[in-house]
Amino acid sequence: MMCLSILPTTLLGIVIAATQPYVIAANKQADVYRLAKQSTILIDGQNPGSGVIIGKQGNSYFVLTAEHVIETEDEYEIVTPDGARYRLDYNTVKKLPNVDLAIVSFTSDKSYSQAKMGNSDNVTEGDKVFIAGWPAPGKALPHVYQITSGEISGICPRPVARGYRLIYTNVTRAGMSGGPIFNESGEVIGIHGLAEGREVYQSGYEEYPIKTGFNLGIPINTFSRAAKRIDTNIAQLPNSPNSVSARPKVATQPAQISPSNASQTPPAPLQTTTKPAQLPTPPQVPPAPLQTTAKPAQLPTPPQVPPAPLQTTAKPAQLPTPPQVPPAPLQTTAKPAQLPTPPQVPPAPLQTTAKPAQLPTTSISPKIQPNPTTKLAELLDAPQIPPKTRGPQLSFAQAPRLVSSQSTSKNAKELGATYYFTIDVPASAKLPLQQINLTLKQGVEYPRFKAKAVNAFEGTPRNKGSELPLGLIVTDPPTRTLTVVFNSPVVPGKGVTIAVRPVRNPSVGTYQFEATAFPEGETAKGQFAGIGRFDFYRSSK
Repeated sequence: MMCLSILPTTLLGIVIAATQPYVIAANKQADVYRLAKQSTILIDGQNPGSGVIIGKQGNSYFVLTAEHVIETEDEYEIVTPDGARYRLDYNTVKKLPNVDLAIVSFTSDKSYSQAKMGNSDNVTEGDKVFIAGWPAPGKALPHVYQITSGEISGICPRPVARGYRLIYTNVTRAGMSGGPIFNESGEVIGIHGLAEGREVYQSGYEEYPIKTGFNLGIPINTFSRAAKRIDTNIAQLPNSPNSVSARPKVATQPAQISPSNASQTPPAPLQTTTKPAQLPTPPQVPPAPLQTTAKPAQLPTPPQVPPAPLQTTAKPAQLPTPPQVPPAPLQTTAKPAQLPTPPQVPPAPLQTTAKPAQLPTTSISPKIQPNPTTKLAELLDAPQIPPKTRGPQLSFAQAPRLVSSQSTSKNAKELGATYYFTIDVPASAKLPLQQINLTLKQGVEYPRFKAKAVNAFEGTPRNKGSELPLGLIVTDPPTRTLTVVFNSPVVPGKGVTIAVRPVRNPSVGTYQFEATAFPEGETAKGQFAGIGRFDFYRSSK
């Protein structure tokens, strides 16, 4: 498949007889203009953009726009159709991954219209579309809302440049990026895109080179399907429940350790204290060391060293103390009286165990999670969009290979150079080549390519064959990628060269472009084809 293009069959300026069908069409268009103006907003900042109100929850409104409009954190204001201004909290911005879309929100007690969303899967070439937005002011043109009409000129089966697939002929200006694309029924079927420096060229419209932001949009179904995974509850406290649940664990562990240690700790001091307890005759304590000096004479009894303390108590000739052995248990019973310290140990675990016991029953957790989060899709005025059915992923049996890359000039900053990328599509690839992406992976600056100046031909630069028509060319500085789509896929067993002309060579340094090849088909998988290297030097002139 390819990005299809059509030539307009009628001119917008042709006046049709004032028949009843024309009056109906005119009234219908007026309704579209009214609906568009009620829901299209201005995002005012350093680089103003547009957006459309697509949902409401309480007094919070949700606006869909292009991600590059609010790409950098800055001070923005949302200007509603009535001229009211609302400061944008950048912490609430939700950027969709891998696509040039974002959600911003504002809070207001006023009532604003919410746009109705359509099904972009039903859009076909030739459909009439309207783009609404707020063009940036110029020297003679103030900052005012505008809407333009045009038609769908092509639909790419595979997204290019961060989700862009819709190609249309509407004339737009900087500042309308992020604005809605309406169909004739007043439904949003896409989001208009604009990034300074992006450029697109579509065959069949040579006299009107298409520039991204002037003629490329992202289908609304790309957003509708993603909205099912987006929460509207922006302000959440994910750390609070974790910290609460962590406390019992930390407290419980010492609580379990302290009782066991406490139970083991008292016996040790009790035994050490028992022996001093049997030393009510402190004057006998000095004799004990005296006997220990005498004990060397009793060296034949070293095995009795463990019971040495017992012998120390027995050796004071207090053999009548065996009857005091019962008092020993009495002392053990008295020892509980000496357990003022053990009772102090249990209170600690009791307090520690009491705390975790109370933590699970506290009302903190219910307060942190009062209600389940709402998915943004539930707030949209949109039809049910079925999940996109995708067939098996298509890939080359053997990927095409970038066999050479060269430039006609190696002088930095020089004008008029041409870069050649020669690609071999082996017969063993099994599938034809539909698209090539050239992404700058190394280099100080991305060369400014002219999309209309890109061409392709069979063979090599020294052995040029027939020219190959191109269906779509996209140069996208934000992603540093040049996308080239062949109008007719290159069959296996052929070689092809893509010629690219930058406005001028980049500054001094080494530049490496990664080539990615895609076979024909909507579910095609991109495969690595090679690296093209260019070295630019300071001119000796």
